[in-house]
Amino acid sequence: MPDKRFVRLMKRGKEKSFLRLSPFRGIIKKGIQNTKGRSIERETDRILYDLGRHVMGPTWHEDQFPGMQAADHFGLARFPQVIELLYLDLSGELCELRSQIDTAMLDFFQTTYPQPAILNFLEKLKDLNGAELNELPKEGLKNYVSLQKTFVQFIRIEIPWGKRKTKMPLNRLFLGNFSRLDLVGKALNHTKKSVAVKKNLEKEAQKIIRMITRKKRDME
Repeated sequence: MPDKRFVRLMKRGKEKSFLRLSPFRGIIKKGIQNTKGRSIERETDRILYDLGRHVMGPTWHEDQFPGMQAADHFGLARFPQVIELLYLDLSGELCELRSQIDTAMLDFFQTTYPQPAILNFLEKLKDLNGAELNELPKEGLKNYVSLQKTFVQFIRIEIPWGKRKTKMPLNRLFLGNFSRLDLVGKALNHTKKSVAVKKNLEKEAQKIIRMITRKKRDME
């Protein structure tokens, strides 16, 4: 099952993944207000290039695919947001990114690809100095470990499955039914324990988002 965020092409005889940003081209093109002397096409290319190089490159990764599929089929709203935020925090060149933040980049995460966690993170970066930027990945790593532990607790819960309602670990059902995760999601949402554990995962995701994106003035 391919990840819709990437396209696999042949390069020098080897298959390689590339960011799939083309679906956003038309929306970005319509929203351009000032080309600064460039043509509309060139300005669209510039915005897409800056987004891909400085934000989407570190934010999207193919090893996120299982987590993103779980979010889509199990009704997790905050979980994919925090995954992308943590990858940007841990893998992005934050000092370079800070200098590239502009209105078009912020607008992208507000309207074109709504991602409030990343939007707030980018707005926060503008106010930080070098030393404060260096601390972000350290805090991000701790939060990543915390999220991972909470996700493991979630994926290990047992839910009734099949006609006999036999209890099965969610991780086994998840990996063994990748082509019909909608059915796994329905079974998951019919047990009180699983709903409680899912809420706990979402709560942890929201807590991490607040910790990473809180402004300096909120910490004082």
